[in-house]
Amino acid sequence: MPVAPHLPDDSVSPLVVYKKGYRVVFEKEAVAYERMASTAEGEFRIKSRGVIRELGAILSLKELLNPFEYPLLSWVFFHRILRWSVGFFLIFIFALNIFLLDKLVYLGLFWIQGVFYLFASVGFLLEFSQLSITNKQLLRAKRVFGLPFYFCLVNAVAMWGIIQFMMGKKKAVWEPVRM
Repeated sequence: MPVAPHLPDDSVSPLVVYKKGYRVVFEKEAVAYERMASTAEGEFRIKSRGVIRELGAILSLKELLNPFEYPLLSWVFFHRILRWSVGFFLIFIFALNIFLLDKLVYLGLFWIQGVFYLFASVGFLLEFSQLSITNKQLLRAKRVFGLPFYFCLVNAVAMWGIIQFMMGKKKAVWEPVRM
């Protein structure tokens, strides 16, 4: 079965084989290399494209989402979609927390979230600004602020991929990110 150009062949082909009743096995000796993007912008492009294409793959074989016929595979798909949706849940939780500030525990959680997102914002500024910081200081700052930034980045990318997919966007051509 030919795979549509906007779908990832490496995901769809094994799923089609599995759907036909054959086994798909994992070869632990197989080795693949993929270069990471060297910038947040490149990472954004690569990951959002991946989400769009993978959602297309999952929905092109939506019969595999049936938990009664394919319990393990449907759970894997559900987990993947849930993982990509984390950003939406984080926004909802933060907004909901605003309405619960009269309780001390929620006020504390609100401040923890606020500090985390502040750290992510500083990480964003460090990533995209041309600050004249010495290498040692920059390295220290990127360690502290880089993790919250990256966490927010990957969740924003997944949300953007879902939104683009729901708007009918398809990524048929692979555009490599130049290093």
